[in-house]
Amino acid sequence: MAQAGGRRIGWFCHQPLFITGWDNADNGYWSVKVKSCACLRIMAERFDVGLIASDHLHLSHDFVLADTGSWRRALSFADQQ
Repeated sequence: MAQAGGRRIGWFCHQPLFITGWDNADNGYWSVKVKSCACLRIMAERFDVGLIASDHLHLSHDFVLADTGSWRRALSFADQQ
Protein backbone atom coordinates (compact mmCIF):
# COMPACT_ATOMS: atom_id res chain seq x y z
CA MET A 1 0.00 0.00 0.00
CA ALA A 2 2.91 2.31 0.66
CA GLN A 3 3.78 2.06 -3.04
CA ALA A 4 0.38 3.16 -4.34
CA GLY A 5 1.93 6.39 -5.57
CA GLY A 6 -1.05 8.60 -4.79
CA ARG A 7 -3.59 6.17 -6.25
CA ARG A 8 -6.52 5.28 -4.00
CA ILE A 9 -6.66 1.70 -2.81
CA GLY A 10 -9.65 -0.64 -2.72
CA TRP A 11 -9.99 -3.53 -0.29
CA PHE A 12 -12.05 -6.57 -1.21
CA CYS A 13 -12.84 -8.68 1.84
CA HIS A 14 -14.75 -11.90 2.27
CA GLN A 15 -16.02 -10.90 5.71
CA PRO A 16 -17.35 -7.39 6.39
CA LEU A 17 -15.24 -5.08 8.53
CA PHE A 18 -18.40 -3.32 9.75
CA ILE A 19 -22.08 -2.96 8.94
CA THR A 20 -22.73 0.78 9.15
CA GLY A 21 -19.49 2.24 10.54
CA TRP A 22 -16.13 1.59 12.15
CA ASP A 23 -17.57 1.97 15.63
CA ASN A 24 -19.99 -0.96 15.29
CA ALA A 25 -19.86 -3.42 18.15
CA ASP A 26 -19.07 -7.07 17.53
CA ASN A 27 -21.36 -8.16 14.70
CA GLY A 28 -21.16 -11.91 15.21
CA TYR A 29 -19.00 -14.77 14.05
CA TRP A 30 -19.23 -13.79 10.38
CA SER A 31 -17.60 -10.35 10.71
CA VAL A 32 -14.08 -9.19 11.49
CA LYS A 33 -13.58 -8.89 15.26
CA VAL A 34 -13.52 -5.43 16.85
CA LYS A 35 -9.83 -5.55 17.87
CA SER A 36 -8.67 -6.55 14.38
CA CYS A 37 -11.02 -4.03 12.83
CA ALA A 38 -9.44 -1.23 14.88
CA CYS A 39 -6.04 -2.03 13.36
CA LEU A 40 -7.52 -2.13 9.87
CA ARG A 41 -9.20 1.23 10.45
CA ILE A 42 -5.82 2.79 11.25
CA MET A 43 -4.38 1.33 8.04
CA ALA A 44 -7.39 2.47 5.97
CA GLU A 45 -7.04 6.03 7.23
CA ARG A 46 -3.25 6.06 6.90
CA PHE A 47 -3.27 4.83 3.29
CA ASP A 48 -6.44 6.67 2.19
CA VAL A 49 -8.37 3.53 1.24
CA GLY A 50 -11.05 4.62 -1.23
CA LEU A 51 -13.29 1.53 -1.23
CA ILE A 52 -14.00 -1.31 1.16
CA ALA A 53 -16.05 -4.02 -0.54
CA SER A 54 -17.17 -7.26 1.02
CA ASP A 55 -19.71 -10.01 0.76
CA HIS A 56 -20.79 -12.65 3.29
CA LEU A 57 -23.98 -10.80 4.20
CA HIS A 58 -27.28 -11.64 2.62
CA LEU A 59 -28.10 -7.93 2.57
CA SER A 60 -26.98 -5.08 0.32
CA HIS A 61 -25.23 -2.02 1.68
CA ASP A 62 -23.84 0.88 -0.37
CA PHE A 63 -22.76 4.10 1.35
CA VAL A 64 -19.86 6.51 1.90
CA LEU A 65 -18.23 6.66 5.33
CA ALA A 66 -16.06 9.76 5.69
CA ASP A 67 -14.24 9.68 2.31
CA THR A 68 -14.33 5.89 1.88
CA GLY A 69 -16.95 4.05 -0.13
CA SER A 70 -18.47 0.96 1.46
CA TRP A 71 -20.02 -1.50 -0.97
CA ARG A 72 -21.50 -4.88 -0.10
CA ARG A 73 -23.72 -6.75 -2.45
CA ALA A 74 -25.79 -9.81 -1.68
CA LEU A 75 -24.22 -11.99 -4.35
CA SER A 76 -26.12 -15.01 -3.12
CA PHE A 77 -29.17 -13.53 -4.81
CA ALA A 78 -27.45 -12.48 -8.05
CA ASP A 79 -28.70 -13.87 -11.34
CA GLN A 80 -26.68 -16.97 -12.24
CA GLN A 81 -26.86 -16.32 -16.03
